[in-house]
Amino acid sequence: MTVVQSELLERLQSYKAHDLEIDDATLHEMAALCTAIGNNPSVNPIDQLEGRDLAAAVAKLEARPDNPSEKDYIKRERRIIRMRMAYLLSREIRFL
Repeated sequence: MTVVQSELLERLQSYKAHDLEIDDATLHEMAALCTAIGNNPSVNPIDQLEGRDLAAAVAKLEARPDNPSEKDYIKRERRIIRMRMAYLLSREIRFL
């Protein structure tokens, strides 16, 4: 494992925390890494599909109209997607 991968893995481990809030830039960075996993032919097909699905989920969430009544829903969805991305990226760190 390279130093960069090691540092990324450390950050990803912290993103697994249930009550953590991350900014949009971090969410988009994680989505880009998931896209990279999804497009890497060396990754097993199930994880490729999950990477593509998670990246699409971030895009779909960001494209939602800003509706104050859905604030809690959006916050919950961001947390779930963030945690799923953190687990996937930690598992497939060797391909990043």
